Amino acid sequence: MTSKKSGEEAKFTPYLMILTSVFCVMSTSILTPALPLIAHYFGSSNDASQKILSMNILGIALSGLLYGALSESFGRRFLFLIGFLLFSLSALLSFLAESFNVLWSLQILQGCGIGCAAVLPLAVIRDIYSGKRAAYLMSIFGILMALSPALSPLVGGIIIEALGWKFIFLFLSCAGVIIGIGLFYGLPETHPQELRHPVSLLLLLKNYGHLLKNTKFLRFAVLSWFSVWGLWVYSSTASFVFIENFGLTPMAYGEYSIITILGIVIGNFFVNRFISLWELLTFLKIGSISLLSGIFGLLFAAGYDCKDPMVYASVMFFYCFGFGSLWSASLSLAMDHVPHEKGYGAALIRSGQFLSASLGVMISGLLYEGSFILPGLFILMCVIIITLLVWTTSRSESFMSE
Repeated sequence: MTSKKSGEEAKFTPYLMILTSVFCVMSTSILTPALPLIAHYFGSSNDASQKILSMNILGIALSGLLYGALSESFGRRFLFLIGFLLFSLSALLSFLAESFNVLWSLQILQGCGIGCAAVLPLAVIRDIYSGKRAAYLMSIFGILMALSPALSPLVGGIIIEALGWKFIFLFLSCAGVIIGIGLFYGLPETHPQELRHPVSLLLLLKNYGHLLKNTKFLRFAVLSWFSVWGLWVYSSTASFVFIENFGLTPMAYGEYSIITILGIVIGNFFVNRFISLWELLTFLKIGSISLLSGIFGLLFAAGYDCKDPMVYASVMFFYCFGFGSLWSASLSLAMDHVPHEKGYGAALIRSGQFLSASLGVMISGLLYEGSFILPGLFILMCVIIITLLVWTTSRSESFMSE
């Protein structure tokens, strides 16, 4: 389908949405090289330090459900501005925090602030575009968003080695202010007044209830949730394995992360390149096969007690390629099954992804015993569920088309 809105008003909107989405992912992944140092600074356990990241992502997940619903009443632009204001203030206070409990509490608020950038960009894009054009833009989203977790640990490592881990929060606060100013001057309202409705808790529950009963929507949304779950179990485990067990510096850990996450970039580019030739379900099949190859490679390396970080980064490249292929295709297919209230659909998808990420960090802390074996087995369980969903969906779609 072609764009639903056109003209000068929407000209720069996709670029602003990409920027906010990239920054949202960056605001969480930039913290991963700091986790062992935070544990040492406050004299806490590794499991406790992972609570910092987990609470941040949990704030994004929970607030996303509200942002999506409230944007149907107040519009997208207003909530963007409120969210970035809360984020920048919370990040500044985190920079000043001298207590572990204060820091993790502020991370919930910081996550709640940036939660607007987790949900609203998808709703804005679907306000303007639909169909394969939307999938094309989402694949570009995926490519650039993948560069964020690839480069963020490296950026975090550079900040840590130059200034200390606390300055990561000051960097985030300043960046949030700059992006907020850009949104204030550059973002038009894409959800017109005539399509809005009053805020209602009953309506909120009703709309989310309809989505949870929409099996076609839910099937595709779950694919992205489980793939994110597995990726964050690996990412949060890798920071401890690489830094503590292999003796890497935070900056060196960030360099290996680039190799791994580059798979997401290539996976999304793959969708972007061939989307005009193949059905979206084809990309889901290819993605599931690549996920399986990556996780089996990780378990094989961990089972042989491999100490070379390059091996782990290389095998997880294939997992990330599968993740990239799944991401844009599953999001577009899920949103195609949301007839109305795109804000609710976007909120449920993205909040589910970030809730999966938060649970992934928690599970990593519980399963981590000095290697990738137990976390890897959990990731394998996620990938098996993804594979079963993809191939059963493909068979049912083929049956219905006959």
